[in-house]
Amino acid sequence: MEHTGDGPLDYKEWQAYIDWINKNNFSWISWAVIDKKETDAAVYPSAASTGHWKDSDLTEYGLKVRGYLRGYPSVSH
Repeated sequence: MEHTGDGPLDYKEWQAYIDWINKNNFSWISWAVIDKKETDAAVYPSAASTGHWKDSDLTEYGLKVRGYLRGYPSVSH
């Protein structure tokens, strides 16, 4: 997406960035969990503020981020 948080998702560049992060052993997070009408919004305005979101509560971006995060191994302390 664009620097404004809007515009189309660029899956090719996103994957290149994730691959670079993984190769270099960096961690990452999503910038924010918001419900604005922007590409970088992870949830729709109708989503509960308490979490436990269903797929239908998540935007295209939110589904993509959750998919990546669920792909990493769990770490227990």
